[in-house]
Amino acid sequence: MANTPCRKNDNKVITFSDAVNRYLKTKRMTQADLIRKSQLTRTTVSRICRNSNDKGSSYQPTDRVVMSICVAFGLNHTQTAEMFDLAFPYFPYWNEIIEKRMDIFQANALLDEQGLPLLGSQTEE
Repeated sequence: MANTPCRKNDNKVITFSDAVNRYLKTKRMTQADLIRKSQLTRTTVSRICRNSNDKGSSYQPTDRVVMSICVAFGLNHTQTAEMFDLAFPYFPYWNEIIEKRMDIFQANALLDEQGLPLLGSQTEE
């Protein structure tokens, strides 16, 4: 769910992958430049730009991948925070879950309402 669409100031729907592609254009960088500056693999950058994990799902970056991208683009604090918000849209809800001391059922109800991944294992062991 890393690429759950978010509304930005210009009212366009944008995903983490969209943002990376936008920065590539605005910074006049190629994928090769991003690979070199981020030290990420060609496969990782390709998956980000295509928004695909090659298994039919959206690409889910790790925190380190997001930070590597932000460093490579030379983003400021606000821009970096926006990239993390796009990559991990569930973090604000996780904070709400902790602040309100929700149990797992309340937490999952909140996450489900937002179309976000649920907590815990959803299969019996």
